[in-house]
Amino acid sequence: MTRDERQKQSLNAWAIRGYQGCLQAVTGFGKTRIAMMGIRGLKKKGLINKATVTVPTIVLKDQWNEELEKFGVKDYTTVVVNNTAAMRPEEYACDLLICDEVHTVPTDTRDVILDIGHKYFLGLSATIERTDGRHEEILDKYPVFDEVKFDECVKNGWISPYKVYNVPVKMPIDLMAEYGKADRQFRGIAMKLSQHGPSMTVANTWRIHGDGKQRQLSALYYKHMNARKKLCINNPNKIEIVKNIVSLCPDRYGIIFSQSIGFADEITESIGEEAVTFHSKLGKKKQKEILEDFMDQDSSTRVISSVQALDAGFDFVDLSLAVVAAGFSSKLTNIQRTGRTVRAKEGKDAIIINLFSEGTQERRWLEQRQKDDKNVTYLKTEELYEICSRISPRKTVESE
Repeated sequence: MTRDERQKQSLNAWAIRGYQGCLQAVTGFGKTRIAMMGIRGLKKKGLINKATVTVPTIVLKDQWNEELEKFGVKDYTTVVVNNTAAMRPEEYACDLLICDEVHTVPTDTRDVILDIGHKYFLGLSATIERTDGRHEEILDKYPVFDEVKFDECVKNGWISPYKVYNVPVKMPIDLMAEYGKADRQFRGIAMKLSQHGPSMTVANTWRIHGDGKQRQLSALYYKHMNARKKLCINNPNKIEIVKNIVSLCPDRYGIIFSQSIGFADEITESIGEEAVTFHSKLGKKKQKEILEDFMDQDSSTRVISSVQALDAGFDFVDLSLAVVAAGFSSKLTNIQRTGRTVRAKEGKDAIIINLFSEGTQERRWLEQRQKDDKNVTYLKTEELYEICSRISPRKTVESE
């Protein structure tokens, strides 16, 4: 079956549901194209005169507007960022409401987006489920009508083949001692809280509704949790490994995922002029300039060091290397980050490398976000370097 045929199946499934529901499909399958065909098809049938598309970021808004123009449906389709739509929902009433990255909608301020006036609804996401359970607010109204997973896409050649490598990284001795202290303190308080229920639930409840002593325990719980989290995600030994990976893959466009701006900047500085940092605190104009330069074949920039801002909605088919220098337990984020590198291109094979601090909670986060994933191999640093050397043999790194 071709991807076009499978996309038409998805459209038919949506039609059978009365043009109401959510499509859950991995990045690279073509959710945006399906939405475009849906807009054009309903307009042709005389069922709609106006469509509204809500998106979580400016980057996605720009990409949608470009695609709408190419597809010939821009004249009757408005694209709006979620925060703007939530502030003035009455301005975006339409016949067809499309929520891209629909899992981002349920929040205390943005859930009004689902109340924008509309006849038909299409939600798009790689995975709708959220750890806080608020995805049910979407699914109660608009169930999933079709699901497309990585395995199906790889099998049919709709996305590029890819390999996932998990690599442990030792933490400096002094920082590991610091981590051990924070971990022991965290576990001690978690044990006290667990006498009253799940420790995180109790901590969150006491943080808001507890008495003085309970609030103090809750504050300590989060203090020590954040201390060990910060040590894991900012492990300085990861920086040299990222630099070496990039050096060993000179023919690949790459994206590095971090969890803090400072760490992303350190990675960029380590790599040099081939890299640039991208994050949400940059101005819109600067963000656009960075992305345009990165995607320019004549530019020397081939690595983008990102702080979550490009986890979703950044589409550049030449990307074939992803290094997750820091990550938590979110399965959704894992799917989105994988999706950045696997868009189909002839002859392309993608590599996704997860670095985690050895002997810490970071390994547990990695296992949680990769639960049920089969395409995963654990490697030592030297083994990873050997693989990178084979696929891009022109450069070597000094022995550590």
